[in-house]
Amino acid sequence: MNKTLFIIRKTKGLSPKKMAALIGMEEATYKELECAFAKVTPELATRLEDRFSVPGEYFMAFNKQANAQDYVDLLVREKQKLDNPKYDNIPAGTHIALATLTMEVLVMQQQLITTYDALIEAKMQQEALRELYESLKKSQAER
Repeated sequence: MNKTLFIIRKTKGLSPKKMAALIGMEEATYKELECAFAKVTPELATRLEDRFSVPGEYFMAFNKQANAQDYVDLLVREKQKLDNPKYDNIPAGTHIALATLTMEVLVMQQQLITTYDALIEAKMQQEALRELYESLKKSQAER
């Protein structure tokens, strides 16, 4: 789930349909973004940033294809943005909360990757055991 989109939508008291209209897209497309089934593009992130005065990178933090370097870059940019007067109206606590969410996403994605890798390894082991079983079964039938 793209928690940034969800939190902003709920804070503004908007339905998914109204939020989609507000940012110029179909409701179904917006729902895919909020559920993180689709990626927030840099262009959309910029539109969202202009519309809601929230750094665009916060919206992109939930993209499933992001990697660790993306998050390092995000944190560097966020550190630079704290000095930008454009974001003076955003309370420090909000920056901290959004940065925390970003880090949580990074940790969850790493856990997902680790779990996925373990699943692939388990499937490979299962296939190897299946082949070994079939081989043993065949050799016993030949005796």
